[in-house]
Amino acid sequence: MTARTIPLRTLIAGMLVAALGFAFALSGCAANPDGDAEGSAAATGSSQGDDGAGAADGNATYGKAEVVYATLSASGSVDAVYAINRFDVESAGAIADHGAYGNVAALSENGTVSQNGDTVEISADEGVFYYQGDAGAIELPWTISIGYALDGRSVSADDLGGADGALEITVDTSRNEAVAESAFYDSFMLQITFTLPTQAARSIEAEGATVAAAGQNTTVAFAVLPGSDAHLSLSAQVEDFTMDGIQIAALPYSQVIEMPDTGEMVSGMEALSAGVDRLSDGAAQLAAGASQLAAGTTEFGDGLETLASSGGQLVDASSRIAEALQEVADALAGLDVTDAEQISQLPSLLRSAADALERQADAAHEVYLAFSQTESSLEAAIGTLREGMTATAEEIAAAVAAVEGTDAEATVRTLAASYDNARTAIDAFDAAAPAFADAEALLESIGGDDAVAAARAQAGLMRSAADMLEAGGDESLIAKLQELIDGLSDMAGRFAAFHDGIARFADGVDQLSENYSSLESGAAELASGAGSLSEGVAALAASVAQIPETMQQQIDEMMAEFVFPEFEPVSFMSAENEHVTQVQFVMATPPVAKAPDAAAEPETEQPEPTILDRVIALFE
Repeated sequence: MTARTIPLRTLIAGMLVAALGFAFALSGCAANPDGDAEGSAAATGSSQGDDGAGAADGNATYGKAEVVYATLSASGSVDAVYAINRFDVESAGAIADHGAYGNVAALSENGTVSQNGDTVEISADEGVFYYQGDAGAIELPWTISIGYALDGRSVSADDLGGADGALEITVDTSRNEAVAESAFYDSFMLQITFTLPTQAARSIEAEGATVAAAGQNTTVAFAVLPGSDAHLSLSAQVEDFTMDGIQIAALPYSQVIEMPDTGEMVSGMEALSAGVDRLSDGAAQLAAGASQLAAGTTEFGDGLETLASSGGQLVDASSRIAEALQEVADALAGLDVTDAEQISQLPSLLRSAADALERQADAAHEVYLAFSQTESSLEAAIGTLREGMTATAEEIAAAVAAVEGTDAEATVRTLAASYDNARTAIDAFDAAAPAFADAEALLESIGGDDAVAAARAQAGLMRSAADMLEAGGDESLIAKLQELIDGLSDMAGRFAAFHDGIARFADGVDQLSENYSSLESGAAELASGAGSLSEGVAALAASVAQIPETMQQQIDEMMAEFVFPEFEPVSFMSAENEHVTQVQFVMATPPVAKAPDAAAEPETEQPEPTILDRVIALFE
């Protein structure tokens, strides 16, 4: 059929397509070597209209888009179908398009169309060229069935205009097996939209739909995913009901829905996993330090017990030394070395003093060894304790923060306090270290190997002196004996003061040993709690480490439900059509309207008044 005057219905259809935004922008046409988005088509014939379209001879280079518009009955059956075919022509020439059209008409002035059977012969200039083809009531890719019920009773749409009551509208969609090409059903999403006047419909319910106010209307929009059949239901309480026609649009899913990028979400969980892993490392270090602390405090406690238990022996030994020295000093204090009778008593006193001196040296040596060994054990325990204190204040605070608000918070805070107490014990030992050193030096001076050897040598000299006195000594020996007596008296006084210090030291150690048990138990609780915390955080880290992969798998599984075959553009109107870039469908039912009022009776036409009538009217 040759080009003809564009009918009003065609112009309205073109305006509808423009209003719905189905003007397609073709991209990359010239860059595709395979010719999918551009091409040349030889028409079997061409015509040059009187309008001077000026299409050049030869084949046009173009890309094609189809909008298939269908008018449906109120029940969803197809009444009529026509296609708006758009060609983005890059180089003017002839185009051969195909479709079983009853008639065709150009919608643009830059080209002409004519029919030759199912072939539409087009001659078009560069630019955008439209033509309409009426295809009659052909099959669509979907079978659509629409039902209406008022107050639970099935009715036709014609009975709904001006109706009152409980309205239910159902829409069922499925694949139309009569259409061989499955790409549209498999790849296109249906959007079914109702437009209800707000004053005529209230209490709207539509499961799965998007309900929104739009001016004086309420829109209810359903979406049917590709490859899916659907049963949709809308209910409302209506009064004096009217409704625009139901609009159904079908577009490629990939064109409507952009799949979200989940990479940032997964990477965020990976960062969380790394952070929990670092927390797990810190908890493990805290547990290790707490374990070493507990071991160190145990050794420290054992050392204190040893020192406390040996304190009594230390005091006893010191007391015996003091008594022996005092006994010798007292015995020698009243001796007159110039009195021959008293001189005769001196050898036995010297031998007694020598014995006492050796006992004192042995006892002092025992005290020195006991103190030295205990002090070494104590120092070793403190060293082990010091090595165990590896956790920093920041790590302790992080551990407390990690359990804040949980049942473990009070326990961890108690353990952290015990950890601080252990630090305090170390600081106290460090502060007392000079006193320990002084005590050891003093004990070594009276009980060390050298001191014992000197005391034994002196005891030997005293016995030699006793032997010499019994054999008859000279005056020089008598003078030396007086110096020895004075020295022993002075030594007895000084050792008595030292003995008092030893006793006080032993009492202090004993009290420290008694009070240390609470610190030792606190350190044990800290180690146990830190171990549990480490195990818990390690388990958490192991679980969190699986989250990114598990999340990605679950996302992939959920997204798989919304992954559909990519639509490879193919013409709906004819498989012979080439260079198709876009296909879309627009379907609509008739509106629901009230029946028009009965026509009013025409008024009786009054005759035109005459001049006489006008004159008479002046006096009425």
